[in-house]
Parts: sequence; structure tokens; C-alpha cells
Amino acid sequence: MAVTLTDRLSDWEGTQAGSASMVDRKLIVQTIEKLAEASIGIGTLLAREALTLGRAVGKTPEGDTQKAIDVQAEEVLLSALANSPVGVVGSEEQDDPIVLDTSRPLVVVTDPLDGSDNVDINAPVGLIFSIYRTLESPLESLLQPGSNQLAAGVVIYGPMTLMLLTVGQGTDLYALSPVDQVYSLAEEQMQIPEHSSTFSINSSNYRYWSLGYQAYYKDLLAGADSERGRNFNTRWLGALVGEALRIFRRGGVYIYPGDSRDGYTHGRLRLVYEANPIAMLVKEAGGRTTDGINDILSMNPRGLHQRVPLIFGSTHEVDIVGSYDGLPTGSRSPLFADRSLFLSA
Repeated sequence: MAVTLTDRLSDWEGTQAGSASMVDRKLIVQTIEKLAEASIGIGTLLAREALTLGRAVGKTPEGDTQKAIDVQAEEVLLSALANSPVGVVGSEEQDDPIVLDTSRPLVVVTDPLDGSDNVDINAPVGLIFSIYRTLESPLESLLQPGSNQLAAGVVIYGPMTLMLLTVGQGTDLYALSPVDQVYSLAEEQMQIPEHSSTFSINSSNYRYWSLGYQAYYKDLLAGADSERGRNFNTRWLGALVGEALRIFRRGGVYIYPGDSRDGYTHGRLRLVYEANPIAMLVKEAGGRTTDGINDILSMNPRGLHQRVPLIFGSTHEVDIVGSYDGLPTGSRSPLFADRSLFLSA
């Protein structure tokens, strides 16, 4: 008999292990169940209206194109959280905190529909979220380091609807039944393979990268002809949730560095509601997440939409990426112009 998400959360709620109190656990479970409900509603919205709602209707607070389906996905999520323990929501779609009820004890940060540029080609899109305790003010509640997360998850919409979820005791994978619309456990205590030969990076930005990232990329392309000693495969889905799922299942590394373009110096992805939830899931599955050098979960956010470089995946490869980081962007040096860090002169 299948173990459902409700079964799994009920078992966790009744345990004593970990830092969350019994009261916290009950409230966290209630919130995750509401987020699961929202994810099913968003999936239904995508299945019925993705093509018609894929048009642009405006801009996000950070200037990205906002589609009608982004707005409606957020509305579905907020509706689900209206009657929940969540008092404040931080969303990619809004400049300021969304205050539901300041007396409630929990906070949710979210990207309601990651990868919405993919909806018209039926490629992976998804929901990203994490849960925190409420602090003194709505904004302070949203700007907590990732190490304070109580739970985090991503939902990926594709041939199947899948959810990666952690409550701080490992990362589990759930699959949504299309018949009864119930999430059931598909794989528990996932472990990201420590070594892999797959990497994910948008190579069209090569000319804007620092010399270190250019050298790293050249080494991967050289494959067995470099001192890495093996060939590599590249993948790029254009949606963070899809990249994350592949890495959890097959290993590898995802790389989105900062670069020399205007607005990309400090990276492209958002620390609060994209990088931190992914980082908690990855940590609980034995992987690593950094900005190239620093642990993502140790960072103190300065703003709801703060951007960061993001590198995550198999520990060994993330460490190797870090060994290249720090070389200047846009400069040239004879040391790195036509050779890699791994190749001898």
C-alpha cells in the first residue's frame, strides 16, 4: 500500500527528533498540506490554460517579464494559504511582503511558477517554496538566512507531477496520482551521487564569464583529453526546478555564475525564494550549494529579491567549480588565455 504525503507528515509530526517543537511540527504539517493543495491547483491551471495564459502582462519587481499564468499561479497559492498558519508571504511576483495575518506564526517564501517561459513549449516548470518562523516584522521575517528554514520543497510539472520535500530530516520525492490527486512517496531519503559527468550551464553567456569559469568550461569540453580524464555531458532546461530534479536523480552540477552583463554581476537567481529552498533540499540529500565559494545557507539576505550566483549538485564537482572561482571578469591573462587550470604549460 502506497505511503501518502499525509502519512509521511503524520509520522514526522509525532516524532521527537530534531529542533522543531511538537507545536511547530503541527503547524509546519498544516502549511505543507496547504502548499500541496496549491500545487495541485496550479497543475490544473497549467493543464487547462497554459497556452492561453502564457502571454506577457507586465514586469516583476526586478524587471523580468511577468506572464498571466505567473499572476494566476500566485493567486492559487495565496488562496490556499488564506486559512493556514502562514501570516506573511514573500513572492517573486510582489515587491513587498504579502501580509495575511501578523498574528500567525509562520512565513512562506515562494516562486509560484518557476520557468514560466517554458509553458508554451510544454517543458518543465514548477513551484518553489520554503517555510520559516515569523520574526518581529514582515520584512525581517522574509530576510532570514537559509539555515533558519523549517521546511523546503519544489514541485515539478512535466509528464508526472513530482514534489521534492524536506522537513530537515532528509529529502523525499513524492509523485501525484492523476486519478485521486494524492501525493505518494516515490523515493525516500534521496542521496545526490557524489560524482557525476553531467553539468548544466547556459554556454551562450560564455563571453561574459570570469576567466575562471571560462577555464572550467574549457576543461569540461576537453573531457578525456584534459586531466579530468573523462568526457562530460551538458544539459540546460531553462527552469531551475527541472535542473534540480535531474541532479537529485542522476547527479551533476548546476552553474549560474555572475557575469559582466548589466544586472548579472551578482548572479541571476534570487537568494530568498530560489537559492535557499534548493540549498536546503540539496544539503539534506548529501549535496552542496554555494555562490561559487560561500555556502548559500549561511548568507544573510539584504532584500527580498536579492540575486546570487548559484552552484549546486554533487559535492565533488561543486568543490571543483569553487577552485576556479575568483578570477577577474572580462580581463585576459596569458596564464589562462589558451589553457586550462588542469592542463600543464
